[in-house]
Amino acid sequence: MAVTLGQFPAIAYRTGDVDGQNERLAMLVKQKISDYKRFETLETGKCQLLIIDRLCDCTTPLLHDLTFQSMIYDLLEVRNDTFSFDDPSGGNQKHFTFDETFPLWTDLRHLHIADVNRRLPEAIRTFNIENSGIRELDDKSSQVDMKVLGRIVRKLPDYQKRKAEYNATLRLAEECLHRYNKYVSKMCLVSSWGCPTTRCLMSLNCSLLQVEQDIAMGVDVHGNSVASFEASLKKFTPIFLDDHVTTTDKLRIILLFVLTNNGLISEDRLVKLIEHTKLPPGDRVIVDNLLKVYRRVKYPRRKTNHLNENVYDTARWTPLLKDVMEDALECKLPERSFTYMPGDRPGEGGASSSAVPKSLRGFAGSNPNLASVFEAKKPLLIVYIRGGASYPEMRTAYEVTKTFSNAEVYIGKKSNF
Repeated sequence: MAVTLGQFPAIAYRTGDVDGQNERLAMLVKQKISDYKRFETLETGKCQLLIIDRLCDCTTPLLHDLTFQSMIYDLLEVRNDTFSFDDPSGGNQKHFTFDETFPLWTDLRHLHIADVNRRLPEAIRTFNIENSGIRELDDKSSQVDMKVLGRIVRKLPDYQKRKAEYNATLRLAEECLHRYNKYVSKMCLVSSWGCPTTRCLMSLNCSLLQVEQDIAMGVDVHGNSVASFEASLKKFTPIFLDDHVTTTDKLRIILLFVLTNNGLISEDRLVKLIEHTKLPPGDRVIVDNLLKVYRRVKYPRRKTNHLNENVYDTARWTPLLKDVMEDALECKLPERSFTYMPGDRPGEGGASSSAVPKSLRGFAGSNPNLASVFEAKKPLLIVYIRGGASYPEMRTAYEVTKTFSNAEVYIGKKSNF
């Protein structure tokens, strides 16, 4: 990625990983790019590469994410970024590939499903109004001027494509809401704490989803601490005992308990959790493996989990990666959490130095989007997560790009989360 962008990046890696692979990978990348730079000119001074392992944030992949893109990949069958569905008119099966050139998809993909449910009908109404002239062709009684007809015919190919895209997006939203309603209806238990109707999706008391958020945040929607193991166990026991809640979801809650207890949960407490959830022996191995490799992440959160940025009780958690990316762009990565390769730390000739940009001779690329990045001299941030990035983390990369409008952030596609 760095070479493709014509950059010689300042490389930083997360310290404290279990196997020390972050440092070894950083050294290897540094050497490879240095070798390449001997033959081709690479620009220095505005690009950073962060190497992070999955253990930096184990919480985010465990939580159910209710944004549109995350739900699609979590609940629906998507292969090679393509969603297939039956034509409602009875025709052949339709295929929709998620394409960033489709404005409606880029507008909706990072929204909470409740916001998608609100915005999509309005978008469809606007589309119909803008193309009312084309739709009139279906009315045999309407008389259309030949000049108008000519303009309509010229628009037909684009209209048919956009119509198919709108239909596919509507189908996606309907499927997500259907799965969500079916999923939540089995998990909505009567609880003593509830949630405000104005903030909870479709006025449902989403107990399981809120439990996940409560454990991750350390407090419930009212700000009451859930740190006490005994209190938490008593409060969440109804979910553990509910046969409608899948074993996988119960396992998620146990793993979250392990994480919030810094990987130091006692054996008797772990036995209690497993007894309540009735996990099969094979799943106990997953818990034991997490206990072996987990280390408490000491990375300081600067914005109290960005609590004021989220609206819904079921979407309070913000991936830790967002703080990391913001700190990197502000050249404030703490030394106890990240180590730069020698000479790469900002202020030592790294990404924030005032080095004069060098010629981009040898940059083989005519992509206008990449060209605009170089012309604007924007700071670049490349994030590589060993173990794969989740869709919520990909979403935060877009959010950081919007916050730092003079920067570009690149993050790899998700792997197994």
